[in-house]
Amino acid sequence: MALPDWSDLARLSGAELATHDLAVVNLACAAGLPGTVTLDPDRCLATVASWAAHVARETERAKHQFASDRAAFHDSWAYFRVLVLATVLQEDCGVRYDPALVDRDDFFKDAANLFIHGVLAGKGGTCSSLPPLYVAIGRRLGYPLKLVQTNSHLFARWEEPATSERFNIECTSRGLNCHGDDYYLNWPVPTTPPEVERCGWLQSQTPREELAGFLATRGHCWLDNQRFRDAAAAYAWASSLAPRHSGYATCLAATLNDWRTHLERAMPPHFPRVTVHLPQRRFPELAVTREAEIVHLEVIEDLLGNPLHQRDWWAPLWRQPHVRPPHVPSQITVRDPAALRSLR
Repeated sequence: MALPDWSDLARLSGAELATHDLAVVNLACAAGLPGTVTLDPDRCLATVASWAAHVARETERAKHQFASDRAAFHDSWAYFRVLVLATVLQEDCGVRYDPALVDRDDFFKDAANLFIHGVLAGKGGTCSSLPPLYVAIGRRLGYPLKLVQTNSHLFARWEEPATSERFNIECTSRGLNCHGDDYYLNWPVPTTPPEVERCGWLQSQTPREELAGFLATRGHCWLDNQRFRDAAAAYAWASSLAPRHSGYATCLAATLNDWRTHLERAMPPHFPRVTVHLPQRRFPELAVTREAEIVHLEVIEDLLGNPLHQRDWWAPLWRQPHVRPPHVPSQITVRDPAALRSLR
């Protein structure tokens, strides 16, 4: 199947987004990143379907154990089903946590470390890839599973409004561990109640917040590959989709600073003053000034990358750093940034 474009998903309402399979959404956010050259959506989704069917068969085969000793499973049919899910994925499907991945300096450079296609291909996973896989498979079985963030970590949660049953699922451990929320205030990185409130941590994510988390991960990958423009777009959408998660806005601001520094180093002396007319809004949840900053940096990058400008303007400025040649403009006004982009 052809994956949907992540930017199209970002424009959907929460209700519309909820109709999309979480595995598809995750893979769509990975598409095009370094580490996805061999990404085969059909094969990935066939594996997800096969593993879900295997979990269903094993649950049916083992349910007599629950019936004969409910107390051993906390008297919870939900807990028993999640236990089978975790056991089958780990023991039969080879799903595992690989702590060596997060210690690599290039961890974020390779999307296979970050999204579910790496795990589906037999590679170990981390908290960015394992919980989405658990949740995607669980939802195919009708389990009310959610994704939940805490400081520098992602985990899953069973949350069933009809019965009020709710417990957390740690997807990076061997076997099944179900820690309370307080545990995640101190692990893996200590946090505080104000930080939890400001960042929206420990709350079950909505479909738009799930997408925002995947897009933030996309931004991390692009940023580590020095693709500032693409990283900024991913963070901008993440911040727009999940405005209560202030960490996404922080990532965006830091990326724009890095991008600006990168462009300033590429500017020749006497680079023209640039005025940009802001086009139709792309990120309506962002402050206008922040979106204007993004567009301004895009325009600067496009001007620097234009071959004709490189030949006629930038090369002469580099050759004569103490004087502006008369044919090089001192100011440039851009009324249609998209048209400028098409000239590169």
